[in-house]
Amino acid sequence: AYAKFSGVPLAVNPTSNPFRTPRGHLPVLKCGTTTIDSIQEIIQFFRKNNYNADFHLSPKQSSEVLGYEYMLKESL
Repeated sequence: AYAKFSGVPLAVNPTSNPFRTPRGHLPVLKCGTTTIDSIQEIIQFFRKNNYNADFHLSPKQSSEVLGYEYMLKESL
């Protein structure tokens, strides 16, 4: 969802089997030779590459995004 809101151009390969990933974690981001399987690290990677969904948000909206990120982290 974060990638979509940030406008990140990516291809999604859906799977529900973490055993098919490099370290057994979902989600996984692969970019060239880089593989990331932590939500926070994926978001940091997007931000470092100038894809940020939070740029135009108010403080209230930013806190809602943090809550959503936490919910995603806990449910995966």
